[in-house]
Amino acid sequence: MIKLLGIAVSGKSGRAKSGWEVGLRTLTFSADAEKKLPAIAEALSQKSGNKDKTDTNTIELNVHEFHQDQIYELPSNATILASSKKCPVEMFESEGVVLGIQGHPEFSTEYHQALIRNSLNSEFKKVFQAGLQELTINKHDNNVFQSFMRKWLKKD
Repeated sequence: MIKLLGIAVSGKSGRAKSGWEVGLRTLTFSADAEKKLPAIAEALSQKSGNKDKTDTNTIELNVHEFHQDQIYELPSNATILASSKKCPVEMFESEGVVLGIQGHPEFSTEYHQALIRNSLNSEFKKVFQAGLQELTINKHDNNVFQSFMRKWLKKD
C-alpha cells in the first residue's frame, strides 16, 4: 500500500535491492516525526516499561514487515518520518493528509505467522523461516502504532 501512496504523491518506488523484509523490523523515527506526529511520542510514553534505546532519546518501534517493494524517492512536499536498516522510507507524511507506513501495524503476531507459514512452500523459504523465528523472539509495538494512528486520523 505504501508503494501506491508514494506513487500517488509523485514519489518513486520499486523492488527493494535488499530483497524481502519478513518478520519484525525496528523503525527509527526522525526528529521531524515527533514534531509532525506528537501523537507518536504520546503513544510511546504510554507504552509500559518503555526505555529509550539510545542516549539521544531516539524513538524506535518494532513493526511487522512482509514486503519486497519500497519507496526510493518522495516529492519535496513529503517528509520521511521513519526508516529502518534496509528501508529508507518506512513511514512518511505529505501535507498533513497522507500518512504512509511500509510495515503492517494491523497484523497480529498470529496472523503474521500464518501468512509466513502459508508462504513457506515458495522459493523464499529461508527468508520466511527467519521471519517466523524472529516473531517468537521479539515483541511488536502494534499498540503504540494503533494509538498514534487513531490520534493522527482524529487530528487530536
